[in-house]
Amino acid sequence: MDHGTQVYEPAEEWWTYEGVVRADSGNDIMMELSLLQGAVGVSSSYRTIEEYVSFEDRITLASRGKYTVFLGSSDAGNIIEIRNKKNRISEMNGTGLTGGRTEYSKQLYKQAAISSLIFKTNEFGDLIQVDNAHNPIATDDRYTLKRRSGLYTVKGFITLDSDAPDFYELNTQQTWSVLRAGAYGEAKTKLLSMDVKAGEEIYLEAVAFFVEMRDEQGRKAKTMVIKRIISMKSKKQLSGG
Repeated sequence: MDHGTQVYEPAEEWWTYEGVVRADSGNDIMMELSLLQGAVGVSSSYRTIEEYVSFEDRITLASRGKYTVFLGSSDAGNIIEIRNKKNRISEMNGTGLTGGRTEYSKQLYKQAAISSLIFKTNEFGDLIQVDNAHNPIATDDRYTLKRRSGLYTVKGFITLDSDAPDFYELNTQQTWSVLRAGAYGEAKTKLLSMDVKAGEEIYLEAVAFFVEMRDEQGRKAKTMVIKRIISMKSKKQLSGG
């Protein structure tokens, strides 16, 4: 019996990016953006998790929908557009949000809401946030979503007050340079409450991922980004002192 020709359908491939974007209000929003890879000019799916922190209050938004890839100019990367973005609140935490969806929480939502996003890709496939004329909205890379690796649990030692922070990972016995992004600022804040000397190594257990960048010599290299802190301890705390 002829069952016809079998059609091969490739598995869906999602690429994930992380970093900071600018909201409609001008506030900085932490974003995890996943894109289902598709053809140029054809709509494909996206999903996001977005986090905005105002003092001690934290609101997490989520969205999903369609995005489109357009060819950029010959001297630039492709353009990625997300239009008519719908945001929904997935979580609220903080002393000012204990009453649920109050007027304050509505204001916080407005501060975090993003109605559309436009990005330009770079040589590493990272996403640079741009305006409607496709010009970067910042002169530095603060509004760039880095294409990331998978997530890993790492354990090791880091010197947070170093000019060039790096992380010695105990399981792999490798040293990685650390990008000042993700939860790096949170780790620096936690350091202020710890009884440690300047330049002292701190034990850090965290969820991390890796991004590709160019080092000081212009070579491609992988750099670690701390996504979430699990534990931070001084050497004194580790020894039980």
